[in-house]
Amino acid sequence: MKYDYAILTDLDNTIYNWVDYFAPCFRAMVHAISANTGMEESIIVTQFQKVFARYGSVEYPFSVQRLEMCQAMSQDRVNVLAQAARVAFGQTRRKRLVPYPGVRETLMWAKANGIPVIAVSNAPWYLGWRRLWRLGLKGLFAGIAAAPGFQIEDDDLIAEAARLKQSGFTPALKWEIREDELKPSPNMYRTVMEALELDAPRTWIIGDSLVKDIGPALALGAIGIWARYGAKYEARNFDTLLAIRSEERRV
Repeated sequence: MKYDYAILTDLDNTIYNWVDYFAPCFRAMVHAISANTGMEESIIVTQFQKVFARYGSVEYPFSVQRLEMCQAMSQDRVNVLAQAARVAFGQTRRKRLVPYPGVRETLMWAKANGIPVIAVSNAPWYLGWRRLWRLGLKGLFAGIAAAPGFQIEDDDLIAEAARLKQSGFTPALKWEIREDELKPSPNMYRTVMEALELDAPRTWIIGDSLVKDIGPALALGAIGIWARYGAKYEARNFDTLLAIRSEERRV
């Protein structure tokens, strides 16, 4: 289907404040694990660092199960610990995960005017889509282009991973982008534009990163809109992310 206009938008720090959402959730999770095990929080954070480095993302969904402390625990004990972490993370998420002011109104305007909005994210598509669902914004997006997802090595987690992918429902339009074509490669945006038969001058690409979003947009001849507000976050939360990403290979 050919569209006259379209909006392709980044998610993290463009639709919502990812830094001020994720960092407090992570701290709550660490606090819950510490209360459950008696282990010092600094040691738990170090163990998370190693897991995030191994899987290349702070959002690897089974990071608790991969913690060093869990390798000597029974499966039942690990399950209890993982559930405590999920509850703590979720309780904080409900307070912290909110769209930026004006985002909902802008998306509603686009939908009312027949302008499709496509999410474009380097995160696994099911995490991004589920987050839009939790924000109550899923119905305002026509689809998503994102990474396929994490490789799950353990047989006991494969079924759980499948449920995770379906928990936010499958979008009508979905493009799974290979790692070597994720942002800042313009190929990620080009894939969507070609599929929707979009003319570059009538395509608006929105993002908080000049390198990952605006640069590729301009390279394709599209209209780049810089979400400069995405650089504003609480100092403590940014420090938390710096600490847990210290050994990470890729985000």
